Amino acid sequence: MNEGFTNRQIIEKLNENHHRDERLRYILPDDLRNIRNKENINPGQYHREDLISLQTRVAEGNYRDGIRHFAPPINETGEQFQLVIVTPSQLDVLEKYSHRGITLDDTFHVTRYNLKLTTLLVCNGLDRGIPAGFLLSHSTTTEDVAVLFKCIKKIYPEFRPRSVMSDEAAVFFNAFQKVFPESSAKKYLCRWHIFRTWKKYAKNEGNLNGETLDLLLSKLRELLRESDPLRFRQRIGDVLHYLDHLSNASGQKFAEYFRTRYMGRTEQWATTDRGDAIYHTSMFAESWHSMLKKEVLGGKTNIRIDALLHHLYRAFEWIVDKNLTQALRGVVKACPRLSANRKNCRTASKEASSYIVAEQVAKFAEEGEKEYTVGLLKNGIIEKEYLENTHCECGACGYRFRCSCLYQQAGVACKHTHLVVSQNATQSSISARQSQSFDFSFDRTDTTDQGSLSHHPAPSPNNSVEDKAMRMYDNFVGMTSALQNHFRKALKTDPLTATHAMQSLLEEMSKHIPNSAPSLPLRPSAPSLTARQTMNQNMKLKHRSLAPPKTSDTPGSSLMNPRNISICDICLKADPLLPEDTNPVELIAQITEWKKCNGCGLAVHMECALAHKTCGTCGEKYRLYTEHSDFSDFSEEEGDREVLSVNKSEQEINI
Repeated sequence: MNEGFTNRQIIEKLNENHHRDERLRYILPDDLRNIRNKENINPGQYHREDLISLQTRVAEGNYRDGIRHFAPPINETGEQFQLVIVTPSQLDVLEKYSHRGITLDDTFHVTRYNLKLTTLLVCNGLDRGIPAGFLLSHSTTTEDVAVLFKCIKKIYPEFRPRSVMSDEAAVFFNAFQKVFPESSAKKYLCRWHIFRTWKKYAKNEGNLNGETLDLLLSKLRELLRESDPLRFRQRIGDVLHYLDHLSNASGQKFAEYFRTRYMGRTEQWATTDRGDAIYHTSMFAESWHSMLKKEVLGGKTNIRIDALLHHLYRAFEWIVDKNLTQALRGVVKACPRLSANRKNCRTASKEASSYIVAEQVAKFAEEGEKEYTVGLLKNGIIEKEYLENTHCECGACGYRFRCSCLYQQAGVACKHTHLVVSQNATQSSISARQSQSFDFSFDRTDTTDQGSLSHHPAPSPNNSVEDKAMRMYDNFVGMTSALQNHFRKALKTDPLTATHAMQSLLEEMSKHIPNSAPSLPLRPSAPSLTARQTMNQNMKLKHRSLAPPKTSDTPGSSLMNPRNISICDICLKADPLLPEDTNPVELIAQITEWKKCNGCGLAVHMECALAHKTCGTCGEKYRLYTEHSDFSDFSEEEGDREVLSVNKSEQEINI
């Protein structure tokens, strides 16, 4: 027990070493549990009562525990309980890697109580996720998460991440801005959560299905991965045009939802503004929580708080030791993104004969840079200096190059980048070498422009109302649990009084339940899985994949020619918004006049162009839209050949 073996492991060992005629052969888990309680061998347990045990550990003030803040509950529902943990080792991780960016996520069911665990993660030099702070709280509101950031600011005032990644919950970034109002960190939303929200709304609210839904999801998936600003605007028009021309009203419902909820904050979810992002999803946090629940906690949810703390400390040490061991041994898992870079490098070498790399007139490059074209699709790459060690030996690095193909994986250079680097290695001054040391110095005065691609910003939500509602709901859940425990005990001592009390509560609660068809309510902890998924969720066998992942080589849908897209780039609608007193018989109400941008060719309404003199994408002026408008900057060709544009600096860059 002192060596950390579980009850199951101890029983298996006893059964192997003892025969049936020996008493130790008949040890049960209850016997071992009694021994642990009697000898106080439970890990992390200071007292039989969970809360007293936690308070004892906090009062002990062990520096290695890293308990930065503790607020006990103020009532029987657990309201206002907060516990912040940042160990000295996690503080070192924050100081080394937090400047690259952070990701936050919360999860449930890690203890026997209605508490939520929020984890702050960073990426190390090999792009492996490391938990750098924990918040265990009764609710997850802006005020709760702000406590975590206040503790970080107190112990590390130089905390300045370039970006904050999370799901669509606004509490994380709002809490960060509340504690660090002067920070220029960008807010990035998880691409996976965004796409899941779109898919859920299209199926449930929009009532889209079949081929219509599949084609829409394919267009949305490519829109999320598009990194070229011009083609991004074209894809938006393509999606809205497709929705507006569906036979039913479901497409228009989703189009209006897309315009109002997402077009005002494209800088948060679009790939066009993520040149320095170390991740596009919050899967680092999702993976950590999955590992914590399945491997560390063994799928158990009836965990004491003091035991959870013990498991969190051990899990952090285990992750750090595992990553270090993999790096020292040089295994592939030590740096998955380096492995992906090498894989793309091998692909580029095999397909080099099918591509032509040629210098072209600079269209995307800035002063002192060159631009190259590979194939027929316009994929622009921008090169910049970055001192992290996940690049390929050929010199291609996902942080130094940006490609506008749809293969957008943070920290991984696509095959087009490898083609350009390999074919220009002898002529360029790039020094390709595998560095053994890391340079984590960074400029703390980041003044990156955070302007949105949208012409009209999204309305800001009332965060105080949302926080109050979420806190009230968490209090309601806590009160429900407290009432269950109270009446369970009362039924044994005074069942008559308990029955009358429950009857009065049921009569009051029934007033707030809407009248609907009879049904069976789910229990609070019921998983949203099928029976087979529940049965197989802990299986270690790898499930076979039904289809290979889609890459830039297998586009899901074709991008429509701009001439056929009847969507204004400013108002994002087919018809302009006319004054209320407009006569329907007037010419302005019957005919829509259009203009187009002189530079990128995006079409806009004549009325919208009066308020916006220049294009929001390229900055050029608008001109009249004629029947023979030139769209030479757009290509409809697809298939065997691809295009790539590369901006390459002429000065020497050390990787």
